[in-house]
Order: sequence, then structure tokens, then C-alpha cells
Amino acid sequence: MNSNARGWVIEPDSKQEYLSTTVRWGGAYSQDETSNELNRFYPDSIDTIDRSKGDIRRFKARDRILRVFQDRGVGQYGVYARYIQNNSGTGELVTTNEIITTNNIQYYAGNYGLCGYPTNLVSSQKADYFTDVITGRSIRLAQDGFTDLGLLYKGQYYLSSLVTPYNSVITKTNGSKSKVMGFYDFFDDQYNIVLEGQGDTCESYTVTKVASSILPTVVYYTDCNGVPQNHTVLLEGDVFNFCAIQGSVDITTEGGGALELVDNGIGGCGNAGPLPYNWSFNERRNAFCSFYDFHPEWAVGANDMIYTWVNGDLWKHNNTNEYCNFYTNPANASITVVMNNNLLTKKSWNSLNEIATDVWEVPEMYTNSYSYGTPGFGPPAPQVQESNLVAEEFTFLEGNPSTAIKRDINSPGGKINGNFMKGNYLVLKLQKTSAQSLVTLSEISVRFTESPLTAK
Repeated sequence: MNSNARGWVIEPDSKQEYLSTTVRWGGAYSQDETSNELNRFYPDSIDTIDRSKGDIRRFKARDRILRVFQDRGVGQYGVYARYIQNNSGTGELVTTNEIITTNNIQYYAGNYGLCGYPTNLVSSQKADYFTDVITGRSIRLAQDGFTDLGLLYKGQYYLSSLVTPYNSVITKTNGSKSKVMGFYDFFDDQYNIVLEGQGDTCESYTVTKVASSILPTVVYYTDCNGVPQNHTVLLEGDVFNFCAIQGSVDITTEGGGALELVDNGIGGCGNAGPLPYNWSFNERRNAFCSFYDFHPEWAVGANDMIYTWVNGDLWKHNNTNEYCNFYTNPANASITVVMNNNLLTKKSWNSLNEIATDVWEVPEMYTNSYSYGTPGFGPPAPQVQESNLVAEEFTFLEGNPSTAIKRDINSPGGKINGNFMKGNYLVLKLQKTSAQSLVTLSEISVRFTESPLTAK
């Protein structure tokens, strides 16, 4: 380039060099004037920052601060300002006539960064968020510096294990690189972490014919190998379980019947490599709150609304009439809770009461006690006491769905005549199938009897 930092005629055979930590900036924007210097790059408008912190991945401007996000660190420049150290050794930001002062980047304390994923950066009005892939933990960068959300709010015990596989390149079936990304939900004030997984998202579906017709009804879908398929559902009450790529199911009832479609999630469909995930950290609750059953290729939050892209289509998440419905596929709502009041006490679990507008079934329930009478009883046998509760087993008592806890299905006698459920804690998965109408679950309570075997 010449003395004014203008490029000469491009020579395609010249040597190319990747400057991973070099920052260049143009001239000033002249407000209310017809000319400016945005496209002028002067020889001294260049700086090289700490290469040990990895490549520069993103920039983010906040007022008079320009944040520089690298693979293993985040620094900040002052815009028309520079950092100095006063007599007491404290850093101060003072004004200057230079847009950016060279050799004046100040790094935040902590080795956290975007780890090779520019899509990893998410911003709210007050803070920036990203997931540090090396540790697998979510990080918030605000005026008080870094906050390790994963470590502070216990996400490291499970969520980190979902992220760390992305330290290696995960190639999708279409040849593209699987992304670590996210978006900010301004309506709920929460940061969503999205892991794209490998390949198209393959989910489990159930179709039930709920109204009869003279002609058969056909379900069209794309299987997990990307092959278009169809299946004929003949009679009322017939059920068809299958796996299909997310968003590919068409239950148009040309034959005149009515079909009910339920999205059962990503489990049990043989997804290759890491599965896709989507979960949130809520700022109002100061907690990781929920996993979500939609897995987009890209997502943004704008004007209190979420926008996502799937298979090249743009979706606006504004359906307030049908809940748990993503990309035209209805899904189940579920929550898993652990009842562990006074963990030392051994308990006999008796009954369950829900404060809810409708019955929430319990498809999965287990304790920490081993199932009596099964082969290999006792450690290290993996068989624990298990049971379940279906909707027909609930009765509304004073407006609340209630039921007795059934017995261990793995013991002789099974769910009805088997052994009572016992243990220090009880794990319940509560689920509402096809939760397209508004259904609430405010609180649950479990009645138990203390065991005389508890050592006190």
C-alpha cells in the first residue's frame, strides 16, 4: 500500500498473510456533513494485540468502550479515550483526540473467550454473554467484569459436559461446521445457549388417528437419513411412532380424517454425534431454568420477540394460542424434580398431590433404593426402584389432581402388587402430553412415612 495506507492494484499471485491479532480502523465519521473519513486507513491507525490470547473473533462497542473478543481473552479499547495509571496505581480512562490509542488495550481478568466460535457472543442492554468452550461454562461480561455463571449457579455439574465436545470440530452431514451460538430473550430477560449438534435434528414423533374417515390418511415426513417417506394411517385409534427430521412432518388429512401429532423430543432416534441442545440462564431468577425443544440453525432476539431459522425458513415465535408448538410440530411439556427433604431420613413414599389446572402424568419415577427380589440385588446392580403414574390414576380432590404412588414395577408383583417405593429421595418426571393449551403446574407435594430404620 502507499503512504496514505491506500491499497495498490491487487496482485493475485502475491503472498497472503493472516493477521489474527491486528486491529485497523478508519477515520472519523463527520456528523451532519456530506463527507467523512470512514474509508480512510492511515498508516498509524493500526495496532497488534496479545497473540497469546488467540485470534480476534468479534468486536462489540458499548458507549465509549470497544470490546475485543479473542479465543482466550477479552480486552477493551477506549474510543476517544485511553487508559492511564494514576499515582495510586489505579487505572483511569481519560479523553483524547485519537479515535483509538495504539498499545492501550486493557484486558479483563480471566482466561475466557469465544474459543473459535464467533457465533458464541450474545448481547443484552447491559452485558455480553458467551460460553467458554474450554471449560464448558457460561460467562457474563458486565461492568463488574467476568462472572462465571456455570460455576456460580452449579451449571458445571452437567451443562459443561454438553459443551466441551465442541473443543473438536464437529462436522455436520452437509459438510458445514456445527456451531456454538446463542440469543437473548429480552421478554423473559434470559440468555439462551444453543448447541447445533451433528447433522439434522432427528426427533421422535407419535401420530394418532382421532377421527374416522372412509379413506386412509397419509403422513409425509423425511427420515433421519434425509429420505422422504410416507405412511398410511387406516383406522380411528391407530397409532404410528416414527423418527423424522425436525420440521419435516406433514399431516395434511387429504382423506378426511383427523390426526394428532406429538413431538416426543430428540431421545431414541439415533442422532449421529453430539445431540442439539437449547437451554437458558434467566437473569431475574439468577438460575439456569429450562431446556427447550426447538433447535434452530440461527436465532436472534429483537423487540421482545424471538426469531429463528430452520432449513432456510424464518420463524417468528409469536403463537400465543398454541403452547409447546415449534415449527408446526406440537411437543410435550415436562419437568423433572427431586423430592429430597431431610435426605438422611429413609422414607416410604405414599401419595402425590399437584396444584395444577390439569393432570400432569408421571411417566418416570425412581428412588435411590435397589429393587428387592431382582437378580443381582444390591450394589453394584444398576436396577433401582421404578414406577409411573398415568392420567387415569389421578383423582381431583378439592380441585387438586391427587393419586397414590404405585409400587416398584421391577419387583415381583409389578406396579400393583410389587414392593412399596422406598428411599431417601424420590425423582419424578412430570409431563403434559400435547400441551398446546395453557396448563399450569404451581406446586407439588409428596406424602411419605418415615422409616424406623433411619439412624437418628
